[in-house]
Amino acid sequence: MVILDPPWVSDEETQLKARIHRVSRVHQVTVYRLASVGTVDTWIAAMSDEQRQALVNADPKKLSELLKEAT
Repeated sequence: MVILDPPWVSDEETQLKARIHRVSRVHQVTVYRLASVGTVDTWIAAMSDEQRQALVNADPKKLSELLKEAT
């Protein structure tokens, strides 16, 4: 699987990867995320990684503060 246009939301990419793994239960699946260096694609890819890390390491109080700031 090759991801050429990364989604803005990291959950969408996780769902996309899970879907391709379910479709190909018999075969090994490799996922490549292609992004051009120095473009908005790399910024989007980095933001998705940051979002995932923030959710994994989230403190409920800090998460609620971040959500308040975003709205």
